[in-house]
Amino acid sequence: MRIRSLRLKLAVINAILIAAVFACLASIRYAFVSYRARATFDRLLQEDARFLARRIAPEPEGGLAWEPGGAGDAQRLVLERLRPFLIITDADGKVLDSDTKGGPFARLLSGNLLDEMLRRKSGFHSLRAGDGRGYRFTSMPVRQTERAEEIVLHVGRSTDTLESLLQEHGLVYLYFLPAMVGASGIVGWYLAGRAVRPFRNVVQTAARITSENLNTRIRSPHYEEEVQTLVTAFNGMVSRLHESFEQLRKFNAGVAHELRTPLAILQGETEVALASEDLTEEIRSLLSSNMEELERLTDLINQMLILSEADAGSWVFRQNAINLRLVLEDLVEQMTPLGEYRGVRMEMETACDGFIRGDELWIRRALINVLDNAIKYSKAGGEIRVRLEERERKVRIGVSDSGIGILAADIPHVFDRLYRADPARSRRTGGLGLGLSLVKWVVESHGGTIRLESELDRGTLCEMEFPLVSAAAGQPALAD
Repeated sequence: MRIRSLRLKLAVINAILIAAVFACLASIRYAFVSYRARATFDRLLQEDARFLARRIAPEPEGGLAWEPGGAGDAQRLVLERLRPFLIITDADGKVLDSDTKGGPFARLLSGNLLDEMLRRKSGFHSLRAGDGRGYRFTSMPVRQTERAEEIVLHVGRSTDTLESLLQEHGLVYLYFLPAMVGASGIVGWYLAGRAVRPFRNVVQTAARITSENLNTRIRSPHYEEEVQTLVTAFNGMVSRLHESFEQLRKFNAGVAHELRTPLAILQGETEVALASEDLTEEIRSLLSSNMEELERLTDLINQMLILSEADAGSWVFRQNAINLRLVLEDLVEQMTPLGEYRGVRMEMETACDGFIRGDELWIRRALINVLDNAIKYSKAGGEIRVRLEERERKVRIGVSDSGIGILAADIPHVFDRLYRADPARSRRTGGLGLGLSLVKWVVESHGGTIRLESELDRGTLCEMEFPLVSAAAGQPALAD
């Protein structure tokens, strides 16, 4: 599984590393504790064996006697406690004495599980009984001065207590490991968040940079070398983009300015030629077609100049209160004949005056473009509805048609410059591909938003929203 979040990845790596270090330390600690515990266990076994060796002596008849020289009560109690865990053999492993009192050693002897251990003369030996219990023995040779043969003392103990102690010790580490992983993950998440916070601030600032504010530069209060390197590289990239955009804008504006004069000359000369009475119909038709194309080029260049100046921030809008109801009624009345000519009916629904603040000339121009598109791409016999309403201190204008519609894949691009959806926005309709770009610029420059909904062969809805203001002085309207 690939982790896409850098913060999560750092937290996971931190948790894994700490868990690995903890597991290594715990393993070393467990091995050390286990070694010390087993060493202590063996040492105590040897002390018991030495204690018993000092308390045994041969009898004249050849047997073994205990407590030579008289033992105290305390030593006698210790002797009674250890006797069930003692087995005495000769050098060949033959049992000479065993007082196991029917305990576990008696079952081990009867089951022949101690045969290997009884043949030992020294050292330690571990075994596990059939019931799973573990035992450990130490063997100690003892030479009796009064007897020629050597005897061997085998002292054993159950390892249940030792194994329980080590198991509890291991479980403590095992149970503590998830807690360590969780705690290190939380700490790692927090530290990773602090580590990537400067980069998040850079990303948030970079996200606000668009083609309209490429002169913005990122200034980070974090002085870490990595952050400052990123900020410097990003600012350098934005500077280069800004220079490229400025050069492109100036080039577009310069080309448009240079083309206006020859286009105006061509239009004038074409008009003069069309006024001549000596032209054949073929030549007149050709000149008329040229005139239409020249007008299209002139409109295209004018709109390119407007958008170039808009990008440069040269336009200053007049700020007056505008009654959108009066504006829309006037525009619908003006464009109704064009709609009738194309067989399209226009209707208007107004539920308010809809005062906004801005430049009425540009608002009219934007609305004309939207209404012209609605008429241009509507089918004969279709209907265009213009709706004006107020909602939540907003003025909303909706223009819907029952035309050819737009493909879903084209909708995100209809506001791009020089974009014409295919086949609907074709050149045959006379569109330049700049009308909706101009509308979007005007609407957003007045603090509004614009959106488009469309379905192929079902029609298109264009909605524009503007901040509502009072009619008195063009001030923002107050809520009731």
